Amino acid sequence: MDYLMYHGIPSTTIIGTSVLWNGHDIVEVVVYSGRALVEHFVYCGMTEDEAHEHIHFNMIGACVDRAQPIIVWETDVEDIGL
Repeated sequence: MDYLMYHGIPSTTIIGTSVLWNGHDIVEVVVYSGRALVEHFVYCGMTEDEAHEHIHFNMIGACVDRAQPIIVWETDVEDIGL
């Protein structure tokens, strides 16, 4: 299967795949770790705030395809009110 992936991002930031219903089809997408992406961009010279901004604006905000990768941010259940 061909997956849409972010160019130039190390495969070590990928944590798996997910199956989604996009309204018309079932698609399988790549899932990235948000924390690992931040660490990668900090390693490349960005501050942590710059890394977050880059991820939200240039990766999440790009929305280039209905099979766009997912970025997962780990959190504690208490933090989301469950």
